[in-house]
Amino acid sequence: MTVELKALADETAASVLILNQRNSFGTRRDNARPIAADLYGGEAAKADYDAILYLYRAEKYKAERVATAASDSD
Repeated sequence: MTVELKALADETAASVLILNQRNSFGTRRDNARPIAADLYGGEAAKADYDAILYLYRAEKYKAERVATAASDSD
């Protein structure tokens, strides 16, 4: 799908915004902060995009991180 949308953007000289929900692997890690492997398709999916922006809501995970922290620095 990404290839077709990029071709459409080239033909019409327009920008295309693709929103992609990450897979659920990030929720299984100690730190849920998004990484490239969280994209559907993994690291190889990055090649399809000109830019990637990850959104992370720290407040959503803060209480859980504080409750499971082994020390103050964690």
